[in-house]
Amino acid sequence: MDLRALPSVIVSDRPHVRQLQLEDPVTGNLLCQLENDQQSEEDNQDLQKFIVQDRLLYFIDPKTQCGLHPLKQIKLFAPTALRSYLLKYYHDHPTAGHLGVAKTLARLRLRFFWPNMNSDVKKYVVSCRSCQVTKPTQRKPAGLMVPIQPQRPWEYTGVDYIGPLPRTQRGNAYILVFVDYFSKWIEVSAVREATARVAANKFITDIFARHGSPKYLISDRGTPFISELFEHVVSTLGTEHRMTTAYHPQTNATERVNRTLKTAIRAYIEDGHTSWDKYLPQICFALRTAPHESTSLSPLLHGHVSSLTLVTLRVVWTLLIFMFDNIAAVQPGFVRLVKSSLKDNTVEFPVSVWL
Repeated sequence: MDLRALPSVIVSDRPHVRQLQLEDPVTGNLLCQLENDQQSEEDNQDLQKFIVQDRLLYFIDPKTQCGLHPLKQIKLFAPTALRSYLLKYYHDHPTAGHLGVAKTLARLRLRFFWPNMNSDVKKYVVSCRSCQVTKPTQRKPAGLMVPIQPQRPWEYTGVDYIGPLPRTQRGNAYILVFVDYFSKWIEVSAVREATARVAANKFITDIFARHGSPKYLISDRGTPFISELFEHVVSTLGTEHRMTTAYHPQTNATERVNRTLKTAIRAYIEDGHTSWDKYLPQICFALRTAPHESTSLSPLLHGHVSSLTLVTLRVVWTLLIFMFDNIAAVQPGFVRLVKSSLKDNTVEFPVSVWL
């Protein structure tokens, strides 16, 4: 047997490994029976699966006996005290590469055996902190999609900051974005800093003063939005502040608007990195007048199409109903579209999660 293929600790300290096998109830019993020829007729068939070589207990794997190299025929029977080391060596060691369950298990199986190895390897790899933090998940996201379906303009409003961006000649380095979930209308401001005071002030001047108080304001858990000042201003104006789940900003529809804005800015300014704030009004006009995929209309609040004659209130109300119906009609299809990439998930509390 080529012991050079085993971890160095086993090669250099076989007496210690034997001692661990002797102290283990299962491997110790097997060693005693094989070395002292104490097996009964009932035990003989089971004992034929094992062999003692160099005073260590090995398992004879019937799946690898068909003309293969002798190294793959017998596997060291790892005692319980040695298994945690082997799991760490074959998963955490730099030469192991934090590979997944299947590859870690396959590498261990080349040289070692113990009962329930499959479940032990899976439990260890799945609970590896480094893998949880750094590896992208290969599973479908848990939970089915539950879209927000607003009933009227400015019932649900999202807010978020973009930036930092290249500071402009006017001193602006951030963009504060508000979006109405119903009409998709956006209110956008170039600002010097991303603070709670700026967000609270813009909420008063750009949202409350123009459109009234939203019923719900959705934001992420960024520092400006979890401050007491921002929370006080929002609640004083009669709006309920709701925050998205940690590390899952997709709940906030403003995230999608932000991507569109950043794409438009990059396409529009080209090399004018210090003048992007001059073009925000034009970019906002483009977004406000473009038909939205979920409503089939451009963001609609003032009762008229830009640069055209005013329409009557009855037509406005008809269009609002039309928008609501379109949202209701589109959302089931959108849910079906993403449902294939999601799975339902039942959570039993209490449960630990990464935050």
